Amino acid sequence: MYQVAKEFRQKVVRIRNSKEVLIQSNIGAIQFVAELFVDLQEMRHAADYDPGAVFQRAEVLQKIGWIEDAFLTWPRVKSLPECNAFLLSLLHWEKWGKRG
Repeated sequence: MYQVAKEFRQKVVRIRNSKEVLIQSNIGAIQFVAELFVDLQEMRHAADYDPGAVFQRAEVLQKIGWIEDAFLTWPRVKSLPECNAFLLSLLHWEKWGKRG
Protein backbone atom coordinates (compact mmCIF):
# COMPACT_ATOMS: atom_id res chain seq x y z
CA MET A 1 0.00 0.00 0.00
CA TYR A 2 2.84 2.35 0.86
CA GLN A 3 4.53 1.87 -2.53
CA VAL A 4 1.25 2.40 -4.40
CA ALA A 5 0.50 5.53 -2.39
CA LYS A 6 3.99 6.89 -3.08
CA GLU A 7 3.38 6.59 -6.82
CA PHE A 8 -0.16 7.97 -6.69
CA ARG A 9 1.08 11.17 -5.03
CA GLN A 10 2.29 12.14 -8.50
CA LYS A 11 0.37 13.83 -11.32
CA VAL A 12 1.59 11.16 -13.77
CA VAL A 13 1.33 7.63 -12.36
CA ARG A 14 3.58 4.98 -13.87
CA ILE A 15 3.41 1.21 -13.55
CA ARG A 16 5.93 -0.15 -11.07
CA ASN A 17 9.34 -0.91 -12.64
CA SER A 18 8.15 0.44 -15.97
CA LYS A 19 7.93 3.63 -17.98
CA GLU A 20 4.35 2.70 -18.91
CA VAL A 21 1.87 5.37 -17.82
CA LEU A 22 -1.15 4.21 -15.82
CA ILE A 23 -2.66 7.68 -15.29
CA GLN A 24 -1.63 10.66 -17.39
CA SER A 25 -3.30 13.29 -15.21
CA ASN A 26 -4.05 12.10 -11.68
CA ILE A 27 -6.71 14.05 -9.79
CA GLY A 28 -5.85 16.15 -6.75
CA ALA A 29 -8.13 14.16 -4.43
CA ILE A 30 -6.24 10.93 -5.09
CA GLN A 31 -2.92 12.71 -4.73
CA PHE A 32 -4.11 14.11 -1.39
CA VAL A 33 -5.25 10.73 -0.06
CA ALA A 34 -2.03 9.06 -1.26
CA GLU A 35 0.20 11.77 0.24
CA LEU A 36 -1.67 11.57 3.53
CA PHE A 37 -1.30 7.78 3.61
CA VAL A 38 2.45 8.04 3.02
CA ASP A 39 2.85 10.72 5.73
CA LEU A 40 0.82 8.77 8.26
CA GLN A 41 2.61 5.50 7.49
CA GLU A 42 5.97 7.20 8.04
CA MET A 43 4.72 8.72 11.31
CA ARG A 44 3.44 5.34 12.46
CA HIS A 45 6.78 3.76 11.62
CA ALA A 46 8.59 6.45 13.62
CA ALA A 47 6.21 6.00 16.55
CA ASP A 48 6.76 2.23 16.55
CA TYR A 49 10.51 2.05 15.95
CA ASP A 50 12.14 5.37 16.85
CA PRO A 51 12.33 5.79 20.64
CA GLY A 52 13.38 9.41 20.15
CA ALA A 53 10.41 10.33 17.96
CA VAL A 54 8.46 13.33 19.21
CA PHE A 55 5.12 14.41 17.83
CA GLN A 56 3.79 17.90 18.37
CA ARG A 57 0.14 18.06 19.39
CA ALA A 58 -0.65 20.67 16.72
CA GLU A 59 0.85 18.47 13.99
CA VAL A 60 -1.11 15.43 15.13
CA LEU A 61 -4.36 17.41 15.29
CA GLN A 62 -3.69 18.77 11.80
CA LYS A 63 -3.19 15.23 10.45
CA ILE A 64 -6.42 14.13 12.12
CA GLY A 65 -8.21 16.99 10.37
CA TRP A 66 -6.73 15.90 7.05
CA ILE A 67 -7.91 12.33 7.68
CA GLU A 68 -11.42 13.68 8.22
CA ASP A 69 -11.08 15.64 4.95
CA ALA A 70 -9.98 12.47 3.13
CA PHE A 71 -13.01 10.55 4.40
CA LEU A 72 -15.30 13.38 3.26
CA THR A 73 -13.59 13.60 -0.14
CA TRP A 74 -13.62 9.90 -1.01
CA PRO A 75 -17.40 9.48 -1.55
CA ARG A 76 -17.37 12.33 -4.09
CA VAL A 77 -14.60 10.82 -6.22
CA LYS A 78 -14.75 7.07 -5.60
CA SER A 79 -16.45 6.28 -8.93
CA LEU A 80 -13.89 8.14 -11.06
CA PRO A 81 -11.51 6.10 -13.24
CA GLU A 82 -8.48 7.36 -11.30
CA CYS A 83 -9.94 5.99 -8.07
CA ASN A 84 -10.59 2.64 -9.70
CA ALA A 85 -6.98 2.57 -10.92
CA PHE A 86 -5.80 3.40 -7.41
CA LEU A 87 -7.85 0.61 -5.84
CA LEU A 88 -6.82 -1.92 -8.49
CA SER A 89 -3.21 -0.93 -7.97
CA LEU A 90 -3.49 -1.80 -4.30
CA LEU A 91 -4.35 -5.35 -5.36
CA HIS A 92 -2.11 -5.82 -8.40
CA TRP A 93 0.91 -3.51 -8.00
CA GLU A 94 3.44 -6.28 -7.40
CA LYS A 95 2.11 -8.38 -10.27
CA TRP A 96 2.10 -5.43 -12.70
CA GLY A 97 5.73 -4.69 -11.84
CA LYS A 98 6.79 -8.19 -12.87
CA ARG A 99 5.30 -8.02 -16.34
CA GLY A 100 7.81 -8.58 -19.07
